Order: sequence, then C-alpha cells, then structure tokens
Amino acid sequence: GPDHPSTATSLNNLAALYESQGRYEEAEPLYERSLEIRESQLGPDHPSTATSLNNLAALYRSQGRYEEAEPFYLKSLQIKVKVLPDKHPSLATGWYNVVDFYQTALAAGLPDTTLRQHPLGAAILQKLQHQHPSPP
Repeated sequence: GPDHPSTATSLNNLAALYESQGRYEEAEPLYERSLEIRESQLGPDHPSTATSLNNLAALYRSQGRYEEAEPFYLKSLQIKVKVLPDKHPSLATGWYNVVDFYQTALAAGLPDTTLRQHPLGAAILQKLQHQHPSPP
C-alpha cells in the first residue's frame, strides 16, 4: 500500500536514481515521502528513518544547500547513536557522513558560525578545527 515501509524503500531507491542523474527536483519529494512513511510507520527513532534523514541531507549537500542539510545529518546521527550498538557499521557510517559533511561545507566557504547552531555540530567542528588548524 501507499504507506507501507516497502513503499518507502522503493521511493527512496527511485529518489537515489534521480539524484545520481542530477534530477534533484524529482528526487526531493520522493525522499521526503519516504521519510514521512518511515517516521509514521516505523517511528521517529528507527534506523530506517535515520537512513531517510541521511539521504535527504545528502541530496541537499549535493546541491550546496548546506544549512538545510545539517539538521538532517545530525538527526540521523542522533538516532543511530541512540538505537545502534557502538560497533555497528551504520553508526560508523553516520559519524563519517557528518564529519565529511562539515569538512565539505567549510571547504565550500560556509562560515563555521552558521554551522555552530547545534551543540553536536559545534563539538564536531571544534574537533575538526583542532585536527586541521587554519594557517596563520
């Protein structure tokens, strides 16, 4: 049916295909609908909901819409931290995606003050800046 989790998976996969083809305007509503189904049918803290959040964030990132992407990446990671075991590969991927996002956004020239609105984001940015300090 239209609200089944398998429908969400199909929508997500079609959105990913459109995204890979650069058809962002067609991908976005499919990712959004997939997220809506997963949140309502599986719950807001389900790992599949986290996947939908991550995928929508990645779409925004690929368009340079960094400020829109950040809360979706962070929410996805928060869900994974909450519900997955420490050594779960999806949790490691979630951390990688968030760190890589921040590195990309900063390299694109987005001021870190824009990205420091969320405590988790601020902590990650602080660590990144200590690892790679700005040149004098």
